[in-house]
Amino acid sequence: MPGYAAFNGEMKELWVTDPMAGKVHWWKQDSNGKFVKGGTLLTANGAHAIAFKSMTAYITNQEAASVSVIDVMKHEKIKDIKVGEKPNGIVIKL
Repeated sequence: MPGYAAFNGEMKELWVTDPMAGKVHWWKQDSNGKFVKGGTLLTANGAHAIAFKSMTAYITNQEAASVSVIDVMKHEKIKDIKVGEKPNGIVIKL
């Protein structure tokens, strides 16, 4: 069940959260504009909203009461930040 989708224009990737599995699935846009499955990465229970800032992604995890910080280039979780109950949306101030 997808929770949220966000497009990273710099990487030409579509990221979709999977709250039931605590994952993010990502697809890479090829030169023809088609999306090819890139992979998945673990975040935490209840993965939901996604925000990008440069080459870092932030994923809210509603059931884990945290935000996962992701290295976009490596598709790896850097850390989780505890934020309180049921974080839903996220906005990055530039």
